[in-house]
Amino acid sequence: MAHSRHDWPQLLDDPHVGAIVFNSRDITDRREIETERSQLAKAVEQATESIVISDIDGKIIYVNSAFVNVSGYSREEVIGQNARILKSGVQSAEYYRDMWTTLRAGEPWVGRFTNKRKNGTLYEEECAISPIKDAAGKVINFVAVKRDVTKEAELEERLRQAQKLEAVGRLASGIAHDFNNLLAGIRGFGELISLEAADDSKLKDYSGEIIRAASRAADLTSQLLAFARKGNFLAVPMDIHDAINEVKIILSHTIDRRIEIQTELSASQSFVKGDPSQIQSAILNLGVNARDAMPDGGRLIITTRNVNLDADYCNRHSLERGPGEYISITVSDTGVGIEDKILSHIFDPFFTTKEQGKGTGLGLAGVYGCVKSHAGCVEVASSVGKGSAFTLYFPVLEGTALPSAAEITEIKVDGRERILLVDDEDIVRNLAERMLTKAGYKVVSCKDGEEAVQLYRTGMNAIDLVLLDMMMPKMNGRDTFAALKKFNPDVKVLIMSGFSDQDIQEFLQDGILGYIAKPFQMRTFLVKIREALDLRTKVRQL
Repeated sequence: MAHSRHDWPQLLDDPHVGAIVFNSRDITDRREIETERSQLAKAVEQATESIVISDIDGKIIYVNSAFVNVSGYSREEVIGQNARILKSGVQSAEYYRDMWTTLRAGEPWVGRFTNKRKNGTLYEEECAISPIKDAAGKVINFVAVKRDVTKEAELEERLRQAQKLEAVGRLASGIAHDFNNLLAGIRGFGELISLEAADDSKLKDYSGEIIRAASRAADLTSQLLAFARKGNFLAVPMDIHDAINEVKIILSHTIDRRIEIQTELSASQSFVKGDPSQIQSAILNLGVNARDAMPDGGRLIITTRNVNLDADYCNRHSLERGPGEYISITVSDTGVGIEDKILSHIFDPFFTTKEQGKGTGLGLAGVYGCVKSHAGCVEVASSVGKGSAFTLYFPVLEGTALPSAAEITEIKVDGRERILLVDDEDIVRNLAERMLTKAGYKVVSCKDGEEAVQLYRTGMNAIDLVLLDMMMPKMNGRDTFAALKKFNPDVKVLIMSGFSDQDIQEFLQDGILGYIAKPFQMRTFLVKIREALDLRTKVRQL
């Protein structure tokens, strides 16, 4: 007869009980195993890494909470499903074949996947998959430990893009000066040919094409520097409508004929103070994006209008200029549109929805940077399946009367003064000397700073202006300028350069009269010379 432990005292006192037999079993090991198993289950469930257990065919039999959080799938949705539901298509079939070959051989596999969440977005994860074997050594399951490395992958990609950008920047910095020197010669001598052609219409046409080609090449150099963030551009008065018309010409030669380009330039005040190349590049980027959004054709519309922005709007968009008159430029399309979930990221540097290798993610970031650097802002409106509209706002130019073409033509450009011309590039030196001589100036030329300092020291009283290249061997423009100032603190100096960098700003602060960017138009060059000779104060860049 069985008794409970509460009956034991009575049993011990019972005279009829001759003996008590205890039958016990040690369950310490079982409790330890259960405790260990419980701890292991909690550790797996609460791990920050995703843990997935599958059978030998890849059918999922367990996922932990981290997997649910990362993938967006609930346990009920994935248990019993094959792990291939996560495939994004980024990895090739061969990639997966190699993985399965390794696993079915009983070996662990380590690699990286680009998988797809339930909502369709992609994510990167590092994955270590290990076979689980029974007592006989047969593989019965696989366990995958996966870590979401999406942010790390994005940082790695940004680093790669930044390194590419830095390489482009070094290349741009290295070639810009030399390239623009060559373009200065090509364009300048083209202008001289045009002047000498007189009534020869064919020769004038040929020289005109040379000038236009050189101008386009100079714009490309400027855009390369802007893209590489190596240029330091000075703002000049410009007509937004001219930039749009130039973009329209470029787009008409590069986009699908099924895309109709329309312009509606309604703004009566279309002048702003800015960098023509940067603003044109921003509008062109928007046009190219619109083209890409209409693979089957459509309409690309560029419109302008004047708007008066109030204080509330300016505060919300952090407009430095504040309330007042602005010009709006809207580039719209009838394309596929932009999904809401990515709309907030389109201006992020390196963000792109294009296939790998087909976009840097810098186009819209560059547009945003251009607009902000010009004290403006940008807005976007988009509807999936209907199209997108990007609107740029720039403050209109106020308080400056822009000269008409007739007034510019009347500006005096000739003279009789003596100019010391310093440039190590033969083609630029010869071109500038011919232009100056043709305008009536007396020119003394030399090819480096040391020679210029010697000439100026012995004949400074006869020299009215020094035209100085920035980048030269032996003694660069900055050192030459400093040496000239020792002999004459009031020396009149104009700087020429094929690359606008930070040193130019410092030169402007140090007392030079202005800056001429290579390649230059003949009239712009001569007007700048005349201004420097006529003024003792600093003049703005033309």
